[in-house]
Amino acid sequence: MRAHGAGDATGGAIGKAASAGRANQLTRYIALAAVLVGVVAAGSFYVVTRDSAPAAPAAPVAAIKRERMPPAAAQRPQLPAPLTPAPVAQAAAAPKLADPIEILDQIFQARNRDHAVTVSLENSEVRIGKDRLRFSLRSSRPGHVYLLMVGTDRTQFWLLFPNAIDKNNRIGANKPLDLPRPTWRMDAAGPPGINQFIAIVSESPRDFSAAGLKPTDPFAEFALDRGKLADRAGGPAPVYAGKAHCAGAQHSACPDSYGAAMFSIEEIPAR
Repeated sequence: MRAHGAGDATGGAIGKAASAGRANQLTRYIALAAVLVGVVAAGSFYVVTRDSAPAAPAAPVAAIKRERMPPAAAQRPQLPAPLTPAPVAQAAAAPKLADPIEILDQIFQARNRDHAVTVSLENSEVRIGKDRLRFSLRSSRPGHVYLLMVGTDRTQFWLLFPNAIDKNNRIGANKPLDLPRPTWRMDAAGPPGINQFIAIVSESPRDFSAAGLKPTDPFAEFALDRGKLADRAGGPAPVYAGKAHCAGAQHSACPDSYGAAMFSIEEIPAR
C-alpha cells in the first residue's frame, strides 16, 4: 500500500528530513565531484608537466659524432710529409796551396848529412833581360842530380834538371858539374826577386810522379795544390823530393837517401 499523508505534522517533519538528506547527499556529490575534478586536474597537470618538462639529456653531440662519424684522421686527406730540403752541397773547399819555399826547406832538412853537396855561383845577382843564371855543383858521392827551383813570384815550382833537352843527370864523386850545359840556358826574365834552388844528389834515380809533376817544354812543373804530402812518400823523404826508383835486380838495393844544397840567385832590374 502506498500511503500518502498531506498536511500532517509528521509528514512535514519527514519531508524536511528528506529534503535535508537530499541536500547533504548533493553536497557530498559536489564535494566528491570537486575531489574528482581536483584529481583529474592534478593528473592532467602531472601529465602536462611531464610532457612539457625537458627530456632526459641526450648523449653529448661530441659523443654522437665519435660514434657515428669516422675518425678525423680518416676524414682528412693524408697530406704528404713535408719535403725536407736537400742539404745544400757545400762548395768544394779550395785546395790548400803548399808553400814552395817551405817545401824546399823540408827537402833540405830530410837530406843525408853525411852526403855533402856544394854549389858555386857565377853571379848571385843577375840583371833582368841581360844576364843568364850559371852555377857549378859538386858531390862527395856519385849519383843523380835533380835541380828544383821556385821562381821570383813564388807561384811556380819547377824541376829544371834533368829536362826534355838534357836527360844526362849523372855526377861523379868530387867532380864539378856545370849547369846549364850548352844545349840549354836560363835567362833572367823577372819579375824582380829571388830565385830559390835546391840541388839534390841521390845515389838512386828518383821518381817525382807522387808530387804531381807535370812535364812542360823543356822543364817540368810541380802541382802546388798537393799540399804537404810527406806522409804519402812511403819513406823519410818529403814527397817533393821524389822517391828512389830502381829497376830490375837493383830494386832490392835501392837507397832512398840523398845529399842536398840550397842556394839563391836574385834577379834585379837592369840599370
